[in-house]
Amino acid sequence: MIKVSVVIPTHNSGVYINSAIQSVMSQVGDFEIIVVDDASTDNTEEIVKSFRGAPIQYYRLESRHGGPSKPRNIGIRSARGKYIAFLDSDDLMLPQRLALSSRYLDETPGIGLVFSDGLKFDDVTGVDLGSFLYNYSIFWNLPKISMGDGRQMISAIDAFGALFYTNYIMPSGVTVRKNIIINSGYFDESLTNGDDRDMWFRISRSNSIGYLTDPLFRYRVRSGSISTRGPILAENRIKVFRKQLKFRLDSNLEHQALRMISLNLAGVGYFYRSKGEMEKACSLFRQAIRECFSWFALRGYILSLLHIKPRRQ
Repeated sequence: MIKVSVVIPTHNSGVYINSAIQSVMSQVGDFEIIVVDDASTDNTEEIVKSFRGAPIQYYRLESRHGGPSKPRNIGIRSARGKYIAFLDSDDLMLPQRLALSSRYLDETPGIGLVFSDGLKFDDVTGVDLGSFLYNYSIFWNLPKISMGDGRQMISAIDAFGALFYTNYIMPSGVTVRKNIIINSGYFDESLTNGDDRDMWFRISRSNSIGYLTDPLFRYRVRSGSISTRGPILAENRIKVFRKQLKFRLDSNLEHQALRMISLNLAGVGYFYRSKGEMEKACSLFRQAIRECFSWFALRGYILSLLHIKPRRQ
């Protein structure tokens, strides 16, 4: 019986996918690997299919979606495991990743998902860049209940509230109950990024979550990845927080959601200001100020209104 289905969304990651799959193959337990290819044009398919005899399913989208949400959903719908573990195609699982997370879920029915910290490393040099969560003070200050053996539990209300300030849960560290993610409505395919945070919002709204204190994945830091594309990231964050405003929130979380929308609108405004598109920048800064006043947005609006361009570094 398959216990864990490992879902790997990928796009043109032929240079990385072999290592990602090998890191899963080294895990202990009953698992399957589901690679969902977002219309790659490189040798990704060839590499995946070279793992003959391995418990791997391969699916390919004929037209590109542009983000991991749709590939993740295809993987979930194809999964035969009780639990779903996610791995980005340029990241690596560390030993015991699947065994520790699935055991925690087995023994603690009150939690919806389990996640861990990861170790960052530079794509070019391979140099260790430290803990992914090192600077996430919001996460470290969260109340946690010790469950022993390197396990901690975070209540639904605390886990949910912290997500309004930062996304401290990386997909490559997550193992989740399949029925929980199905009942939560799958990933939002209108989002090309930020779909993970949107899902964690939905799960933690009614489920406590588990944290494993040992880092259980390696996170590759590279230029050009989707998480480095500022305007795209900001626009998707705005969508995620607008969705939260459709629900009844306490006043602090409602204010924080509006503040995040405002800051991200202003961030996109600064992007267009840097391109010399002052009219578009002014419009975004005005929207930001209407959502939630900030000096950050006001300063950008005034500079754009006066057509003062950023200094070149």
